[in-house]
Amino acid sequence: ETRPTMVFVLPGQIESIYEPELIEFLEELGADMVIDYEASDFVRSVMEATADEGVDVIMDNVGGEVFVRSFEALAQNGCVVSIVPEGLGNLPLESLVPAFFKNAQAHFHFMQRDRAALDSLARLMERGYLDPVVEEVLPLEEVAKAHQRLETGHGRGKIVLEIEEE
Repeated sequence: ETRPTMVFVLPGQIESIYEPELIEFLEELGADMVIDYEASDFVRSVMEATADEGVDVIMDNVGGEVFVRSFEALAQNGCVVSIVPEGLGNLPLESLVPAFFKNAQAHFHFMQRDRAALDSLARLMERGYLDPVVEEVLPLEEVAKAHQRLETGHGRGKIVLEIEEE
């Protein structure tokens, strides 16, 4: 039996807030496990599922305590990637001790407007290396609706605003 390699840790009661279709969607993306970090100890769940080995990569989109505890669920020489900058400067150095003993890496990815990076992504998409998940395409006039959908936090892909050429 192989250990999970991709785990999604989500907030809220998954069964009630996140409909079963979302779990199926995450599994289609490659998730071996989907864990509700508010309903259970995600570190314990990961360690039980991996026979105490941990996972190789953790993508943190929650931050705070989840970021710090992610190192406990990490395998030796693993990596935590975080997209949450809030509160990083206030973390006590001692909170990263588990990372030290696992020879872990931490990468921080903060989205910024960067034309060269967007052009690179476009080339990767054109060549078929990236397959973005687009939930909906809306005309620019419906930008308010797009924002309302994003604010629910329950999307399953990007919302694209289409600009008509004149």
